Amino acid sequence: MISLNKIISSEKKYSFIYFFLFLLMLVSDDSFWFGTNDNNLFVQIKFMFLGLLPFLLLLNKKSKKIGYLDGAVVLALIVVLVFVSSLINSSKLINGSTVVCFLLVAGCLIVRRFPLNIFFHCFSNIIVLLSLYSIIIYLFVQMGLIHLTPVDNIGGSIVYAANGCAFLTPNGVLYRNAAIFREPGMFIIYVCLAFLFDVCTSRKLNIYRVVIYGLAIITSYSTAGFLLFGLILFLQFYNAGNLRKGMLFLIPIIAFVTFIYLYKDVYLDVFGKLIDGTDNGSTRSRWASTIIPLYIIPDYILFGCGLDEYVKLFDKLSMQIFHTDASGSPSSNTILSSMAIWGVWMGAFFIASIWSFSKKMSRNRFSTLLVFIIIVLLYSNEVRYLSIYTYIIAFYGLSKRHSTQIDNSKF
Repeated sequence: MISLNKIISSEKKYSFIYFFLFLLMLVSDDSFWFGTNDNNLFVQIKFMFLGLLPFLLLLNKKSKKIGYLDGAVVLALIVVLVFVSSLINSSKLINGSTVVCFLLVAGCLIVRRFPLNIFFHCFSNIIVLLSLYSIIIYLFVQMGLIHLTPVDNIGGSIVYAANGCAFLTPNGVLYRNAAIFREPGMFIIYVCLAFLFDVCTSRKLNIYRVVIYGLAIITSYSTAGFLLFGLILFLQFYNAGNLRKGMLFLIPIIAFVTFIYLYKDVYLDVFGKLIDGTDNGSTRSRWASTIIPLYIIPDYILFGCGLDEYVKLFDKLSMQIFHTDASGSPSSNTILSSMAIWGVWMGAFFIASIWSFSKKMSRNRFSTLLVFIIIVLLYSNEVRYLSIYTYIIAFYGLSKRHSTQIDNSKF
């Protein structure tokens, strides 16, 4: 059995990568502290960090050693099109399109800086530790050992914080775990990505890591999390050639049905998103996220309608079609939203890069398709076009430098 000291010693060589990848999660639109914090100082720090990031990566000595910037043509084309779209639509560049351009450049530079295997390894370990920490804090909160502090966010609602973690209380009683992220749904995107990386890069899963991922999803009470966790487990069974082990799903399904029967209030809070479509606001929001962009895209097919106009059109169509006020909160569907804001070419960029990324993580066509579906579903759960990890995954997919065959024995 490998001792803890040996594990720590072996990971020291990746200490900078761990710190850097965590910093990208924290100082971003994805986090509670910098993404939705109402404190203007945090907003300024975030924009300063994102603005300096591409230049810091360019000045990095190891980056200088690589003369050819893989993906440079695609990067230049996308950046130019984003700016042209913004100029045509008179969008507020500093609040949207300029940030996207900085994220595109930084994402491309990060891909040439870190090998794919090392990125997977460090990213997954960070999420495991974050998940474990947030679960412990969640349990302490539930036991009354830690008290929550109410904090205002930019949406005007209150989020509760404890020891660096954020918690939401949709019904005033149930605390939904969001870890350091702005929404439980955003937290689950990172958890599912880490779990997916583990499944695609390991011959045998570590049961302790699977339990941690599962508990993170349970404490988040995320509908999408439950569904995606099952899909990723199925992928693991398929990759292992043990389709019959799919029968093991019966045990958690029975346990889950029993849980629903005993705690009906929790069931309604979680799965109310998918049922009672006439009365449930979240249901309308999920349908609107897919349907409304499809109304906008045909009228702005080449250069989109711009960020500002998109919010206005989404509010207007939401009222016309679903008879509900979107309150300035546009679609959570990343790909369709991007096509409506900047043009169909942005959606094509995401789809092509996700497909290429899926091929690198898979062993055959079926697993490629399943990985692709999982990532697309993840990108449909929360807005991701202002997240740097969206572009890191995109450029890892498009990169020719990174092997299409993952070395499972390395870690």
